[in-house]
Amino acid sequence: MKISFMAKIPAYTRRDRITGFSLLELTVAMLLALLVSGSALSIFISNRQLQRATESISNIQEKARAAFDLIAQDVREAGGNPCGRNVLFGSVVNNQSDVWWASLRRPLFGYGAGTSIPDVGFGKEAGQRVDGTDAVEIKSVDAGIVRVIDHDPVSARFRVNNNADIHRGDLAVACDGSQITVFQVTDASFGTDASVYHSAAENTVPGNCSVGLGFPVRCRTGGTPHQYPANSTLGKLHVSRWYIGNNAHGGTSLYQSTLRNTGGTVAVFNEEVVDAVDDMQIRYLLGGATDYVAADAVPIDRWGLVRSVRIHMIFSASEAQQSPVGIRNRDLMQVVTLRNRLP
Repeated sequence: MKISFMAKIPAYTRRDRITGFSLLELTVAMLLALLVSGSALSIFISNRQLQRATESISNIQEKARAAFDLIAQDVREAGGNPCGRNVLFGSVVNNQSDVWWASLRRPLFGYGAGTSIPDVGFGKEAGQRVDGTDAVEIKSVDAGIVRVIDHDPVSARFRVNNNADIHRGDLAVACDGSQITVFQVTDASFGTDASVYHSAAENTVPGNCSVGLGFPVRCRTGGTPHQYPANSTLGKLHVSRWYIGNNAHGGTSLYQSTLRNTGGTVAVFNEEVVDAVDDMQIRYLLGGATDYVAADAVPIDRWGLVRSVRIHMIFSASEAQQSPVGIRNRDLMQVVTLRNRLP
């Protein structure tokens, strides 16, 4: 007789071995898994949004620091020269009345939101100025100043103690404590016998209208002669203009206009400096005044009385760093005092 082993196994044991999770147990387990996954996803999304917001703030702060540092450096030095303020200012550069960069007579000048600036018009093209934004132009003498050993006004030659950075075509500034004259360098030599020339030769653009550097300035062959004595100073003219322009990427940027000397020919060059700058508004404080005013409220003959400048700019984060809860833009302001206008 055959004996069945299955028959010896109790029924309740067989049932226990083949029984799985009930439907209720599976539902509860899935619900718990969904809750845990949802919490993890929520934390991930929150951290990602926080990261984007942090990146936006960091991006804006970095742009703002660069923009304000560059403009402030120019504004602070506006009108700066080795001779101070109480001197005669002149220029023998050709067509100086037609360009904004050929003289030190107006070292700081602002343009209101509706006032056009030379060389750059309002428009939508890359490099053109954004309508409704302010602009400012600044002029000073570069820090790299050399000392005059002697000056021969007949041969239009300065002999200097060192000439490391003054080249043919550069705009230079001569100063002797009583007068300042801007001219274009028509030739320059280096080494032990360094020289800088200011003739009326036609080898530079725009060139000089006169070989004479004295006052009153007369644009004719000899002009008004003036001999700069030994220990006078010579330096390069620094000009800069700041405005908000359209960039090539469909946004707006902070632009700087400077002079570029190419083989003796000087021309204005507009360069994008800081991107994602939406607006710039500038206000000016005159000596004796208690409040800042717009450029249009400063009389043309009182720009020499401006003591400090308040610059307000709006910066945007790049699109890749923007999010629904991220920082999209920020208004920032800085006040800059003109070092050359301090009492």
